[in-house]
Amino acid sequence: MLPYEASDDMRNVLLISSGFFVLFFGFTSAQQYLLVVFEAAGRGSLALVALLLLYGMFAVSGLGAPKLISALGGLKHSLILGACAYILFVASIALENIPFILACAALMGVGATLVWVSSGQIIVDSSSPQTRGRNLGLQTMSLYVGTALGIWVGGLLYETTSVPLMYFILAFIALFSVPFFLALKPVKEGVSLRLFRPQFLFDHRMLLMAPVLVGIYFLQGQVFTAMTLVVIGTVGAGMIPLVISAVRLCNMLGSFGGGTLSDHIGKGIVLGGFVLMALVGTYVFARAENISALLIGSVFLGLSMASIYPICISWLREKMSENEYLDALGIFHVYTNIGTIFAIIANLWLPASVSFIPAVIALLIGLPCIALFHRLKGQLV
Repeated sequence: MLPYEASDDMRNVLLISSGFFVLFFGFTSAQQYLLVVFEAAGRGSLALVALLLLYGMFAVSGLGAPKLISALGGLKHSLILGACAYILFVASIALENIPFILACAALMGVGATLVWVSSGQIIVDSSSPQTRGRNLGLQTMSLYVGTALGIWVGGLLYETTSVPLMYFILAFIALFSVPFFLALKPVKEGVSLRLFRPQFLFDHRMLLMAPVLVGIYFLQGQVFTAMTLVVIGTVGAGMIPLVISAVRLCNMLGSFGGGTLSDHIGKGIVLGGFVLMALVGTYVFARAENISALLIGSVFLGLSMASIYPICISWLREKMSENEYLDALGIFHVYTNIGTIFAIIANLWLPASVSFIPAVIALLIGLPCIALFHRLKGQLV
């Protein structure tokens, strides 16, 4: 039982959280085993190309997120269409048609922008300034609960069924997210026709947030690339579900706990603490020689990575006017996907244990940027 009573506004938060649980139960499991499946078929580089295309389109489409959402009829419609793109990508892998997989990866990149920007705006609109961090944390916690369970189910399917059947089952599971999104009643459904403002990428507030976003989401990208390879090289593929589930379990705690703490203690202090935790976790995991060290690193990484989304999304709203915020959400995901893309590229050229270095550099730069962002004048909210 949640420690608060659902209201009309809270209804939207709970529906989005439930939809994210189901959607990412199917999708993240499919993504986690994509590299393993393609490596086994001698096509590991193709899996990285598909992921690079997906997150590249996610980043590019984030530049025009407000205009795209307004053209599609508003937040709810965009969220539903984006979820369908996720489902189609998972199903495309089952068909084992390379051009179709790559096309669906590109389409899903756009769909991811619709899902994340629309859901973030709906939740912020449905929350008070005192509950934004908590409610965004509930959204991401639900995602990670679904992810953790999905990885175990994906592992079972990988061992017991064919690859096409595995991915069809995961796509079917993800399909059940759509009824939750259909039931939404956004506080502000319509989005006025917006100008295309890619220059917001260079807004001083977004630039201060950028190093932390790039660094943390570089690490998020490592979860389904280098971390998987480190686990295989250290203790074998059979330990992937255990290690990645440890990450996802701590993601649950970090997302909800970090968002809630930031509402009460202060977003700058909590965010800085989690960045330091990420640096420690990266060092331990990259140098691990046994399962114990891998799990310790996973705990630190899991707690820190998941906290960033609810803290930063709610903190941005404090520094942005209402008219700027939808642009900020789009640019937020541009920077997060730059981090993920850098992670994929790093894994094409660097050994798995060394590929964490760019994230460390970005996070070290991010620490003073957090202090500068804290000093910026806030907006009336």
